[in-house]
Formats: sequence, C-alpha cells, structure tokens
Amino acid sequence: MPPKGTSLMSKNILIFVLVLVGFFAYAFSLNNQLLWDDEQFIYKNVFVQDFAVGKIFTTNTTAGAGVVGNYYRPLTTLSFALNYALHGWHPFGFHLVNTLLHLGAGVILFLLLKRLTLGERASFWVSLLFLIHPLQTEAVVYANSRGDSFFTFLLFLSLYLFAVGFRSDRLGRWQYLDSFKKLLFYFLSGISFSLAILAKEIAVAGIGLFGLILLMFVFIESGKKKISLGLAGLIKLARRFSSEIIFILVLIGGEIFYFALRLTKLNFQNSLNFYNGENLYTQSLAVRLYTFGKIFWDYLRLLIFPYPLHMERTGQIILSPFNIFMALNLLLVISVVGVGFYELRRKRTIWIWFGSLWFLGMLAPVSGIVPINGLIYEHWLYVPMIGFFIALIKIGQILLGFLSEKFSFFKKNIARIEFDYVGVVIVTVLVLLTIRQNYLWRQPIVFYEYTLQFSESARLFNNLGMAYDAGGSYSRALNSYSQALELDDSYPQIHHNLAQTYARLNRVDEARTEYEMAITISPNFYHSYVPLIRIYLYQEKYDQALERLEQLMELYLENKELEAWRREIEKKR
Repeated sequence: MPPKGTSLMSKNILIFVLVLVGFFAYAFSLNNQLLWDDEQFIYKNVFVQDFAVGKIFTTNTTAGAGVVGNYYRPLTTLSFALNYALHGWHPFGFHLVNTLLHLGAGVILFLLLKRLTLGERASFWVSLLFLIHPLQTEAVVYANSRGDSFFTFLLFLSLYLFAVGFRSDRLGRWQYLDSFKKLLFYFLSGISFSLAILAKEIAVAGIGLFGLILLMFVFIESGKKKISLGLAGLIKLARRFSSEIIFILVLIGGEIFYFALRLTKLNFQNSLNFYNGENLYTQSLAVRLYTFGKIFWDYLRLLIFPYPLHMERTGQIILSPFNIFMALNLLLVISVVGVGFYELRRKRTIWIWFGSLWFLGMLAPVSGIVPINGLIYEHWLYVPMIGFFIALIKIGQILLGFLSEKFSFFKKNIARIEFDYVGVVIVTVLVLLTIRQNYLWRQPIVFYEYTLQFSESARLFNNLGMAYDAGGSYSRALNSYSQALELDDSYPQIHHNLAQTYARLNRVDEARTEYEMAITISPNFYHSYVPLIRIYLYQEKYDQALERLEQLMELYLENKELEAWRREIEKKR
C-alpha cells in the first residue's frame, strides 16, 4: 500500500507495485487457450504462419485467413508472426506478450501523468486502476486484442517523449545541444506515434492527447509567468511553444497522409463504414450520435460497477433527440464545466477538464461519427477510462476538501479516513473481479456458453460449434452450427466448419455442399478449397477438382506445390 507522503516511497517502488499488482491480476490468464477471432487473426492466418512481411503490410489484417475486411494492423499481425516463429501456437507466449505490453503501458502512463504534475499519488492510483480494472480483461486476455495494448504502449511512449521534450532545453548549458535533444525526443515521439497507428487504427485519435498535453503545459507556463490570455499573451505563448505546435502540425500532416492511403491503396473494403451494412444507423449521423448518447451512460455504469462483463453487447438504437439520455448528457456537461471552474478558481488547476476531454476524445472514434463494427464493446474503454479516473479522483478530492471546510463533523470524522486505505479496498475488489473474468476466458466452451447467457449471435454459436468439434462432441457441434445459420447465413466460416464436422462423420456429400457454399459466399476464403478438391478427387470428379484448384492458384500464383498438384490431377483425367 503506498503511503500518504511521496517522500517515504520512491518512484521505483511505486512502479514495482504497479507491475506486481498488475501482473498478479493477469497471471491466471497466461495458460488460457486461443478463442473467438483468434482463428482468423492468428492461428488460421497463413501470413502469420509464413512470416509473410510483404503480405502483412500490403493486405487487410484477415486476408491471410481468406477473409475480406478493412482492418489494417500490420504491426500487430507482425508481432503474432514473431510469436509463432518463436514458440508455435502455444498460447502462453501470446498471452505473455499481451500482459507485458499492458504492464508497460501502465508504467509509462504513471511516468507521463507524474510529469504532467498530476501528483505522484494521483498518478499512481490512476495507473493502477488502468492496469487492474475488470473492463480491461477483453483487451488483455483476448489474444487478438493485442492491438489495444500494443497501440496504447506505443502511444503513451510517444506522449511521454513529447512531454519530456518540453523540458529538453533545461538538460544542459549548451543551447545547440539542448535543441538537438529536443529534436531527438520529438523525432522518437513521432516514430512511436506512427507505429501506434500501424498497431491499431484507433491510435489516430491520440493526436488529441498531444493537444491536451500542450494545453496543460501552456496553462502551467502562463500561470508561472502570469501571462495574460489576451492577444499579446497568446502570441507570446505561441512563440514560446512554437516547436511543439509545429510538431503537432507535422503529426496531423502524417495522419492526413495515412487517411489518404486508407481511402485509396489501403481501402480494402470501405474505410468509411466498418459496420459493413446499410441501415438507418449507418445512413444517419444524427441517429448514431443519439444512440451514442445512451451508450455513453452504459459506459459510465460499467466503469463504476463492472458487472456482469461479457462480449457481444447490444445497444438500443435511438431515433430522436428528445429522450432522457440527451437531457442527462446536457446536465452532466453543465456539471463538469461548473466543477471545473471551481477547481480552476480554488486550485488553479484544470485536471477535471483535462480528464473529461481525454475521456471524450478517445471515445470519439467509437461514438458513431464513422460507422463501425458494433455499438458497444468493453475494450473500447481501454484508453478512455484513464480520463474518467483522472476527473473522478480530482472531483473526489475537491468534494472532500469542500465538505471539510463547510462541516466540522465531516472534518473530524469522515475526512480523516485515509484515502489510500479506501483505495486498497477498491483495488482488491477490482482485482478479484478481473481474476474471475480471466477464468471465464480460460477455455472456449466455458467462454461461449457463458457469453450466450447474455447474447445470441451467429459468431458465438459458430465458435461454440468449433469448440465442440475439437472436443469430439460432433452432434453438439452440428446443432450449434445450425443455430448459427438460422441467425446469419453470411459467414463462410460457418459453412466451412460445418463441412469439417460432416467430413469427420464421413458424410462426404454434405461436406462437399458446405465447402461449396463457403466459397460461394466468399471466393477468397481459401480454407475450403483444399478439402473440397480432395473430396472431388476421392469421388473421381477430376474436372471439378481442377476447376477449383485453378481458382485457388489465382489467389496464390507463385505456389509451386499447387502447380505440382495440378499436373498430377491432369494426369488422372
């Protein structure tokens, strides 16, 4: 437990506590199996298996699994390929890397907030809550969600280097050397930010965090030197922070270049609509924002009361601005602005506004401004929750101070309760809930059966069918696939997996039909070609086998094994 005074415990010990508690919370997940979309992103992705760096950086993230999509996360996919090259498909290595990236992000966050003058104790508690909150389970324990911890680690590193650059001119006496160090810090920050975007697209929203950090340092500088906020004062501040402003403009230019690529050469499906469908929600920006107004309160509830947690959450589509949630949002904004003004006047700090803008800014990409692949996911709070906890802790401190000033009874009794002891109780509860979530993610059947208690979807039933099939429960697998097809018949994976089970039961004709259906739905779904060709050869249907093989070769023109197979089939005709 960190003591009240910062002088009694060094920064290194606080970091050690962060790592120790964070690792303990996720140590129980290191032997969990791979599941959910780990199939198409990792263990059935040939680009991961073949360490095909060129393909990884020039195609969509799931192309190696024969799935057309618009995700572009080459750095994360490359890290999966490195995992596979080192230890094969053993899940331990994948989970260990995810956990280490998460811990690294938490440590850098602590250093960043401390440098931004939040205070050592507050920086510690915010970072610890980030590390052990149960909502983070989906982003850490789920192997495919490495993109979250990876981009966050790189983004926080970039922000920290940027913050260090503010003070680089005080590292030595020589102005030339100081300028060089500042330039070096900003160069490394820019590289790290670029890599964060290649780890996961949502990192582009991090540009707003650079602006917030600049705003914080401008506020601190203006307060120290008592610079007025008139036109002359603003010009003076702009000159003082000219290199930081130029750096942010360079980053914005880089993002514009990235967006240009994503809308042209790297536009694999539809970069402006990840929802992959046309309906009232995707066609109306207003409807999407009304809907987010309601989902926003679902997020707040999950942050404060994280139970129950599960995948495949659904949200209610809101069609009109005249609803209770819009009124609550307006009331919340007024309250935050008001409390922020109180903090500014009494404390001469702006942390409540800082945290609120962090929270809203990092939620903006999933707010519906651009249609995405869902309405609400727990891992979308991975980075935004930091802003929420910054604002919450500062509001709590201000409230305690206000009550202590106004009420002597409160000052003598309640306010004397040591804040750190309350924090330890909260952290203990959250760690236990996180360990419970780790347990629910340990094995596919357990995970899917648990999730189906809250939501039914074709993907859930399909993945449950795969788990049953792997365990030899073929009748249960067939039933799960049937339920999946009843809900949605647009996934080639379901038909492919159904065919696999039929093949194991020696129901060859039914297997052939399902393989054909998978290819009909998605001609790029290469997994079904080889078993289908083998069925045709078994049934001595050489023309059909040759036709499918030629289609497969169009996907992999330079494959010598397929060419040899074609010559062999032609001899049998």
